[in-house]
Amino acid sequence: MKRLLIFALLGPIIGLAIMLAVASFLSGHVIVPDARILIYGLPLAYVFGGVPALFAAAADWYLTRVPLRPLAICCAGYVLTVLTGLMMFDTQYTSFRDVLMYGFVGAIPASICSWLSGKQEKSADA
Repeated sequence: MKRLLIFALLGPIIGLAIMLAVASFLSGHVIVPDARILIYGLPLAYVFGGVPALFAAAADWYLTRVPLRPLAICCAGYVLTVLTGLMMFDTQYTSFRDVLMYGFVGAIPASICSWLSGKQEKSADA
């Protein structure tokens, strides 16, 4: 249950931060978060990032015995994000760099949430 909460609550917020960083990198301009990010970006992060975050939580639960679980979940988060983007937006990626950058928006939050859920399990075992 804690794993689902960690992924569902923290995953979209971390994904939004990564999305802003990726957008800053790709555009060459520094994107300064303001009130519009909180008003529009945060709810949209939960709408578009909630389902992939829950699928990543299920993959994390399934791979609990894997030694390098955050790395495996990073790969799963990457694949889930790219597939979800293709299904939801029906976009045609123009370059490999775009796909790579878009995948990081899901891969990095998934590995961070997996690492945090691993910390929770170790503290619960002690």
